[in-house]
Amino acid sequence: MTTVPSPSNPKPCPNPYGWDWPQIRQRELERAGHRCENCGHESQPRNVLTVHHLDWNPSNHAPDNLVVLCQVCHLRIQRRFRPGQLAFWPPPWLKLRGPGSGAP
Repeated sequence: MTTVPSPSNPKPCPNPYGWDWPQIRQRELERAGHRCENCGHESQPRNVLTVHHLDWNPSNHAPDNLVVLCQVCHLRIQRRFRPGQLAFWPPPWLKLRGPGSGAP
């Protein structure tokens, strides 16, 4: 549980993403044009868009740490990569969106 209250809500947030996550998620979806940044799919009833934290830290909402993925791509990423693993060949979008890339 997040224990840091927001300026607009003095209660601790039960969501690990924080009180402002809905607005951050919407901002990222708009930035990506409501398409998966890996495969290009638009949101569909059985394959919705998610916002993935590249460093796996749900409280790090830096723009270069977030990528919009469909559920299929998000699950593929989470199945293949764990923070701290030694070998990982990043997809091209990760190189473009990763920390230090200068991406918006």
